[in-house]
Amino acid sequence: MRPDVRGYCGEDGDDERGDDEHLWLHDRLLRWEDPAAQLAAGVGLGVNLDVVAAATQHLDLLVAEGDAATDESVGALADAQLKRDRPALPRCAFVHMCGDRRRPHPVERTGQEQLALDEDDGNRSGAGRRPRRLVVDRHDREPNGEGLVGLSRGRPQRDRDHRQQSGRNESSHRILLPARPPRGLRIPDCGSRACNGWAGQAFKPTGTSRRRSPCTSHRPGRRVGRMSDKKPDAQPPAEAEPDSCGPGSDCGCGPDPSGNLARRDFIRLAGLTTAVAAAGAACAPDAPGTAPTPAAAPISESEQAALDDPDWPVLKVYGPEFIDRIALPLGGIGTGTVSLTGFGSLRDWELMNRPAKGFTPNAGSPPFFAIYIEDGETRHCRLAEGPLPLDEYEASHGAAAPNARLPRFSRCSFAGGYPFGRVMLSDDELPLEVHLKAFNPMVPADADASGIPVAALTYELRNTTDRPLRASVAGSLPNFIGMDGWETTRDWKGDRIPAGADGNTNRFREGNGVRGLYMESSGVAPDAPAAGTLALTTTSDGDVSHRTDWIAMHWGNSILDFWDDFSADGRLDERDASGSATPMASLCVEVDVPAGCTVEVPFLLTWHFPNRYSWTRPEEEWTEDDRIGNYYAEQYTDAWEVAERTALALPRLQARTVSFLRAFLGSDLPDEVKEAALFNASTLRTQTCFRMPDGRFFGWEGNAPNKGCCHGSCTHVWNYEHTTAFLYGRLALTMREVEFGHATDDDGLMSFRIGVPLDRAQEWGLAAADGQMGCIMKMYRDWQLSGDEATLRTLWPKVRAALEFAWIPGGWDADKDGVMEGAQHNTMDVEYYGPNPEMGFWYLGALRASEEMARAVGDEAFADECRDLFDHGSAWVDANLFDGEYYIHEIQPPSDPSAIAPSLLIGMGSEDLSNPDFQLGPGCLVDQLVGQLMAHTCGLGYLAARENVASALESIWRYNRRENLQSHFNSMRTYALAGESVVLIASYPKGRPDKPFSYFTEAWTGLEYTAAAGMFYEGMTDEGLATYRLVRERHDGRKRNPYDEPECGHHYARAMAAWGAVLALSGFQYSAVTKSMTVTSAPGRYFWSNGYAWGSCEVGAGGGVSLTVVEGALPLERFALVDGSAATFEAGHTLSAGTTEQIQVEGAPA
Repeated sequence: MRPDVRGYCGEDGDDERGDDEHLWLHDRLLRWEDPAAQLAAGVGLGVNLDVVAAATQHLDLLVAEGDAATDESVGALADAQLKRDRPALPRCAFVHMCGDRRRPHPVERTGQEQLALDEDDGNRSGAGRRPRRLVVDRHDREPNGEGLVGLSRGRPQRDRDHRQQSGRNESSHRILLPARPPRGLRIPDCGSRACNGWAGQAFKPTGTSRRRSPCTSHRPGRRVGRMSDKKPDAQPPAEAEPDSCGPGSDCGCGPDPSGNLARRDFIRLAGLTTAVAAAGAACAPDAPGTAPTPAAAPISESEQAALDDPDWPVLKVYGPEFIDRIALPLGGIGTGTVSLTGFGSLRDWELMNRPAKGFTPNAGSPPFFAIYIEDGETRHCRLAEGPLPLDEYEASHGAAAPNARLPRFSRCSFAGGYPFGRVMLSDDELPLEVHLKAFNPMVPADADASGIPVAALTYELRNTTDRPLRASVAGSLPNFIGMDGWETTRDWKGDRIPAGADGNTNRFREGNGVRGLYMESSGVAPDAPAAGTLALTTTSDGDVSHRTDWIAMHWGNSILDFWDDFSADGRLDERDASGSATPMASLCVEVDVPAGCTVEVPFLLTWHFPNRYSWTRPEEEWTEDDRIGNYYAEQYTDAWEVAERTALALPRLQARTVSFLRAFLGSDLPDEVKEAALFNASTLRTQTCFRMPDGRFFGWEGNAPNKGCCHGSCTHVWNYEHTTAFLYGRLALTMREVEFGHATDDDGLMSFRIGVPLDRAQEWGLAAADGQMGCIMKMYRDWQLSGDEATLRTLWPKVRAALEFAWIPGGWDADKDGVMEGAQHNTMDVEYYGPNPEMGFWYLGALRASEEMARAVGDEAFADECRDLFDHGSAWVDANLFDGEYYIHEIQPPSDPSAIAPSLLIGMGSEDLSNPDFQLGPGCLVDQLVGQLMAHTCGLGYLAARENVASALESIWRYNRRENLQSHFNSMRTYALAGESVVLIASYPKGRPDKPFSYFTEAWTGLEYTAAAGMFYEGMTDEGLATYRLVRERHDGRKRNPYDEPECGHHYARAMAAWGAVLALSGFQYSAVTKSMTVTSAPGRYFWSNGYAWGSCEVGAGGGVSLTVVEGALPLERFALVDGSAATFEAGHTLSAGTTEQIQVEGAPA
């Protein structure tokens, strides 16, 4: 059928060409199934407003040339513009005609990748020709590979500028100008799933962002998908026939309810289609190097208000197409977690001292929350979750997803920062919208407040009607104590099902501020890792009913009995004990929800599992001597005490967490950086990390689905992360105490995998060159951040010995010349032979750090020795390893393999040392400057020639970036796939060894972040941002979990390198030793944290600085900008929590 487009005509809408011309526009706004093609058509899910503005401004130039021309000539100008630009679109996009509700059809064209305008002189009633149609074909990416990413009101100007540089050829069609579209400009929306975006909504100027910005082009804001600011209010569709397409229809093709679109705006919109199409191709799911932009679904007024909620700050919104993989970990540091999915369920119940990916306890029924609603006439009952992912629909005996059988809300979206998550549920059949808000307290510098075993769940019931409602929320949970997902048996079908529960019981309790269910076990061995207690409680004043058990499960009658009971009146009646080893319990809260009001129903899920065991013994060999326990379990007697104490403290804890999020999200850091740094901080809460009862902090490298992966706080992995030290300084310092005070022997050999209990710390007995040198640098960093001279003096003998270990016979630098030539085991799990940049820069940094620490403890002779070695080594590395573009590995097979110190050979490297395999050789290594990055973050300066460092980073960007892995061969593990962009671990533009180190074809997010942070320090801001962006695009919620960046396991520690960009872009350095702080001189608002205090810093022009301490105390006697200008204060000057000081830095540039 022919769409009615009269609403897009001029003021009168009856000019001779208007109908056909606007239909021509309509055909250029076809509905694409593919989000990138939607973007290209101007109605996309990720339209970049800078491009929209550019198109508007560019078409203004065309129209300006013909202001006195006829409408016919203006239309011709627009046609000519389209023909000349011929922007590219992604391969295999799908066309969905607004006037045709049939299924979309793929385009099968091949050949030159292009956008063709197909003209047909066929007849149409009332028109002289058929409108031109968009024909989609395959495409190539632009030469620089850069794609517009998401709906951005806040992309920094430097990022936009970069898209016009770096490989851009003269034929590039993308137009990027710092302009804005006309206020009120609207794009039609067909209302289909494919057009689930910003179409049909008014664009607002960037001034709607409430966050401050140092310049008009840099306004970080709330994001929809990859990048967005506040979203415009949704416009309710007018009544229309279901299959109609015209004024008042839900397809959006009718007139804008607020008025018609003028001809000049129409021409702008036509040009918008051109420019956006050119840019949009790069954002396609199968466009080179990018992922589709998460959907910005039209939102209701109440949802918009929720997203603006200052007491629940979020960074990003995921539309329904981008929530399937979301799993936000809820729990404290070292306590284990349960994860909130993007559609509102709880999964990955990793509470019992081990990972449990995919584990949801199911004893008669999995855990769930249900909603009951009554308005006096009708009753409704729903599972408080959104639609299931499509891949959950099929299984051998019907859908096997937890609670797939229960009725759900029909719409769902997810808003998240970290640790806040919000699931937004709505359904046209229901008079309530439900928002599930979940978090766990997270307060920088306070590990105890951030280490509570609790998931705080609040169900917001939002009455969207003009009549009062009665509603109930019921949470149901099986008592699965003893079941951690590891021990299994088989059901009658042969499927694995969890086992281990025995003698579990539930009881209802009332305590100090809480009421609810307490779960314990008399049958699970009290020393078992899965032994402990659970509690599900509420702090609500509403009417509470409960069940401590369900009826025995038989042919589905247990869930039927519950649903019948709950859906009858929104209350629960007790049932007799079923005798189940895993009895199901339910807690129900009933409330009144006045018309147009919102009522909150809070729940606390708490746990207490004290029995953690050693990671250096097989489980079947564990004895009491292997038990190490948990710090958090020493703070509480059981899960009920956790609930009572947390309930009283939670308002204050939430307020402190909100303060942190406001300070961090309110900074002028780019959103990609905020997202990567904040979301990866969640790793501290997962089973990757734990604290021993004395408070010391440990970590696996990551998590396999059911057990930790690679034990020992592995030094060469944990070297890369910056998050712990700058958010929780004391925890980082305990790692240094363990590394030097326990894991380093008298000869200076540091076991790079640390045994526990600590009397086994040196059992590993093998040394890693990068790990050991990095720990020396981190000792310097953590001493500077803490000012803890006593700890430095205590550990200094072992720190010195760890450096001197490099000089042992057969060692890393046996000839003691400041250059490592020996067998160097490293994070690539092999030994390198001969000088190379990775170990070379770690070593140079360790020499500089040791020099500074030696002088602080009065060891001047050793300090001078370190300095001499550093000077020689630095000069040698520049002269011999820098090849004119980047630093390479000079392979030097050992002349006498038997002379290699035995503790340096791990057994994972080459067997033939006369011509060793698994070497870097002439490759361009992505993290060749990791030691230099650490030196920057802790104020040690350049370790080699600055110009060479900059050149190496430029080479990494030039040679290691892959815009699309479609044709990339990978010989090892796969962390990115065709259509995605990466920065590879190594490239070989100048020749490759026959058998390089095994991982060279992979891409690790922690290494990508490391390179990007280095780029920021060298002023390569665009390249650094693009690197952060491509990593986060791969973790978009649709393909991968945004809260989990795996490497050798889930929640990999190295990914916490993401915090490096926070330091680099803010220029932040702090020394509690000299009581000095340094920040960037670039005007803007920045978040700062030294691990012991935190706050914000606003830098103005001319050296005016406003420094705020939110929590902690900040000794400060000197404040400097990176340009060298500084202000000084009297001795003992300290800023206390809650204070702001105005500082005038003398000598700062105007």
